Amino acid sequence: MFRRILHLMLVLLIAILLLGGSSLPPGDEIERIRAFTRAIEFDYVTWTLNALGIKLGQLALGTSNYLSLNSQSQLVIDYLNLVSEMNTIEGKIQQIYADPHTSDPENASASLRKNLQSLKEKNSQMQPLAESILQSQISDTAARLGLTLAGQPIPPVLYHITPPPDALIISPRNVIRQDADISISTDLTLDQITKLEDNVDKTMNVSSLVVGI
Repeated sequence: MFRRILHLMLVLLIAILLLGGSSLPPGDEIERIRAFTRAIEFDYVTWTLNALGIKLGQLALGTSNYLSLNSQSQLVIDYLNLVSEMNTIEGKIQQIYADPHTSDPENASASLRKNLQSLKEKNSQMQPLAESILQSQISDTAARLGLTLAGQPIPPVLYHITPPPDALIISPRNVIRQDADISISTDLTLDQITKLEDNVDKTMNVSSLVVGI
């Protein structure tokens, strides 16, 4: 167990060293844009360190080992169905905000957002165990195929899912061109995203758009 944990820490620490930040050309203009995004930019190093802590905790507990194979499979299926339901609701909320005929999207989407929040809380409880089960299943398959060294899959199987960062794309108004791509947090509401785009556009005289990567 100790060797597995040590190996896992080494692999993830190497990954941290290879990580870079957002794709940003140098210049004063970029720093002016980052005045709007610095507090909400996605931190890849922090994400990796948090993931390392989660993976080490899951490995030490080995909770999935106490479930039968049928129970493990059913839990993963339930988890994936829950994620699909969350994605469907998020799509409906985005449609409401994108509809120009909806004068008050916040109120119009209130029940959907409440339901989504409830599902997210349920997801946060199921996700760690589902991740452990998937890791174990893939590791067992790798072992049967002989893809191991000293009994451990190489590289070690790690599965941790969170929403990917959004990207603030900056372009000149008169040319379709990407001048900057800044990774930002996915925790922003649609109202906050709209405000960010408007502030950057007006202050910098550019066209900006927040999109998923």
